Amino acid sequence: MRRVLGPVSAAVVLVVVQGCLVACTSQIGGTAIPAAGAPTSSRAPNTRPSAAPGALTALSPCDMLTGSEQKSLGITGPGEPRKVSQVRLCAWAVDGGTDPLTVTVEFWPDRGIDRITTEQPTEYLDVGKHAAVRYIATGGTACKYALEVDADSRVDVAVVGPDPQQLCEQALGAAKLVAPKVP
Repeated sequence: MRRVLGPVSAAVVLVVVQGCLVACTSQIGGTAIPAAGAPTSSRAPNTRPSAAPGALTALSPCDMLTGSEQKSLGITGPGEPRKVSQVRLCAWAVDGGTDPLTVTVEFWPDRGIDRITTEQPTEYLDVGKHAAVRYIATGGTACKYALEVDADSRVDVAVVGPDPQQLCEQALGAAKLVAPKVP
């Protein structure tokens, strides 16, 4: 047997649906507090002076490592400048034994360290005078250290290879060499 809603039942259903819609779209005042046990950020606000807008414009990513610094990282040839969208970068081949590696320095003029995209956990730390974020690149191909230039720009230093988790120490070494040259 099929039952059809009468006018009173239909009105009750309509009032309940409207009430849910209003409840779902209304705002409640107050301050959000994380639930007990929820992860919180241990990163303090950046109190470092910011670089001048466009500070990366006059620099070249391929000039961020000197010849002796390149040699200390195992770099085997000259850097190859590239541009991908707004990102200018330099890539160097590294003698990685059986697994070829690449060191890159990337200038991100329109993305600060708060706009990193990755599926992996990130770690906030300092590299030289810069607030930094360590992360595994999307796709799991590189360990990167993003050095803050200002709120809207950063310099990423990466080692690209088959097992990025194992490359983070090498990437940190490269980031420490680059950091003093970053505005």
